[in-house]
Amino acid sequence: GYSVHVLPGFVVPALVGIGIDRYGPRWIAVLGALAFGVTYSLLATATGSIANWLLLWLLLGAVGQVVSITLWCAAVSAVFSASRGVALTIVMLGTAIAASGAPLLSNWLIEHYGFRTALVAIGAGLGGSVALLAWFGLRVVPRPRRHDAKDPAVSRASGADAPGLTVRQGLRSPFFSKLLVLMVLTSAAAST
Repeated sequence: GYSVHVLPGFVVPALVGIGIDRYGPRWIAVLGALAFGVTYSLLATATGSIANWLLLWLLLGAVGQVVSITLWCAAVSAVFSASRGVALTIVMLGTAIAASGAPLLSNWLIEHYGFRTALVAIGAGLGGSVALLAWFGLRVVPRPRRHDAKDPAVSRASGADAPGLTVRQGLRSPFFSKLLVLMVLTSAAAST
């Protein structure tokens, strides 16, 4: 299951990034959380067949990419300009908190209600909670894209002419290549 779970990581993150740029983190978070909650709940329908199990994990992996750290970092980066590193660190503490508390909740639900009910409760509860919090808490307006501003005055006021690299320039830059290698190596170390 875990091996299949990571396969969507080759495609889905790029689509998530495009969605965040186009619609902002709020919509992606709401829809992604709801989809993740439903998909997680679907694990309760596991039949024992290998094909069913792999399909469920593939779906969960794809939807899990939507509500990954990319989304939350984009939301923080859109709001914070000062102390952005501290804000990102605090947001990433969510992973440690969840990893500490979720097993306790899972075990309690399984002991009292069975694993199928636990999966549905966790999926619906967490997916719904995150969707509600994102809807009411992420009021981040996406920055205008460079080609959206027709009037030069609007363009200057909106920051559409802000310095920076195009996507093509960024992907070809040595800095991006170094970041990519660092991410691959640190992820490999964390996965072993």
